[in-house]
Amino acid sequence: MQMTFDTITIYFRRSTGEFVADSDEHADLADKETPFDNRPEWEQEAFQIAGDVLTDKVGDYVQLPSRYDIHESSIMADFCRTIENPRLADDLFRSISGKGAFRRFKDAICRHSIEQAWNKFKDEAYKGIAKEWCEENGIIWSD
Repeated sequence: MQMTFDTITIYFRRSTGEFVADSDEHADLADKETPFDNRPEWEQEAFQIAGDVLTDKVGDYVQLPSRYDIHESSIMADFCRTIENPRLADDLFRSISGKGAFRRFKDAICRHSIEQAWNKFKDEAYKGIAKEWCEENGIIWSD
């Protein structure tokens, strides 16, 4: 979930327990039923996945949350609220407002040498999102 892209959608395939990627390009071409026999083997597999996702009637493929579903800015604000040092917390809160917030926040956590605390907090936040997603989709969570 932390490695999402605008043009790629990740699905969990219930029947196999694996995660598969479907690009917009392959989905568009599969939707048009474009022949892809002349494409390399890796791309034929990608077209097969895209076609399977398009024709999935039983809910075998479950889409993972996209970066638009996960609000990392909220995670950053939640992290700021955990900081007990008022000066540090204030600096972090100022870093997350306005344009360029992600870069400023990253610079601030590096400047204050709290990258490890941030990464641990962010990982736990994503783990919580993943657990919630599993629960919502009837998928058993396993650590």
